[in-house]
Amino acid sequence: AGGTASAMVAAVVGAYDLPDLPYKYEALEPSIDAATMKIHHDKHHATYVAGINAALDGKDQPPIADLMKDAITGGVKGVRNSGGGVYNHDFFWVEMAPKGKTGKPSDDLAAAIDKAFGSMDGLKEQWGAAAAPAARFGSGWVWLVVDDAKDLKITSTPNQDNPLMDGAEGTAGIPVLGIDVWEHAYYLKYQNRRPEYVSAWWDVVNWDQVSSWYADALEGKAPPVLAAARRDACACLPPLAVFSSAPFSRAGGGSNQRRSQCPPPPDARVDGRRASHAVARSVISTSWAA
Repeated sequence: AGGTASAMVAAVVGAYDLPDLPYKYEALEPSIDAATMKIHHDKHHATYVAGINAALDGKDQPPIADLMKDAITGGVKGVRNSGGGVYNHDFFWVEMAPKGKTGKPSDDLAAAIDKAFGSMDGLKEQWGAAAAPAARFGSGWVWLVVDDAKDLKITSTPNQDNPLMDGAEGTAGIPVLGIDVWEHAYYLKYQNRRPEYVSAWWDVVNWDQVSSWYADALEGKAPPVLAAARRDACACLPPLAVFSSAPFSRAGGGSNQRRSQCPPPPDARVDGRRASHAVARSVISTSWAA
């Protein structure tokens, strides 16, 4: 029995998780409706998590951010699309917050925006142009990155590519802001009116998080997006018995939330996620679920 239990733990060590949202499905309304959030997170994001786990089954599974650099050039099937999808969506959920709880750009970030775009309105205007269907035709993302010169630039990538990937389309750099312009991100509410979705999305940008990522990007650090990071191996059974006393680390500082050091058994997976670890996976220090 002991050997079987140990084998069950070993079978899931290293697997990536679907992180729970750090707010309720309806928390971003009216910018993004609850039905879209539920389908986008529970179905689309979960599919990318399942895909990267399948692609790396039996292989080393490092933190998802570590896979991005060679996702295109490394030649491992599934890492570019599924791995990119996991990283991009982990990033996306955390960079948003309910209206009234979004904070504001730090002084440094505000100054950088003014330098690069003239004003916040200038940023939004150029962002909207980059996100328009004529500019980013089909599925993809629009990003605000810190480039090698430590300047802010707007760029876009197709499908689930991102600016951390060697060989990606557009400007290479460290992303600090990104918007998903796949139709599944907005179609239930906005149908073919993508510009309307892009405009409404600004109301839920989590500027506190973006400012933190910007400060780290100036030091060459990409957002780690630890919500789907590798589980640590451990020998404790039952697997939910022990929790780390060390806080999560994330861009910009620590969090008060904890990560289990023991993965749950395979039968704990529900819709591609380990529901029993619901409180352990958010990478931001404040939860808006209450």
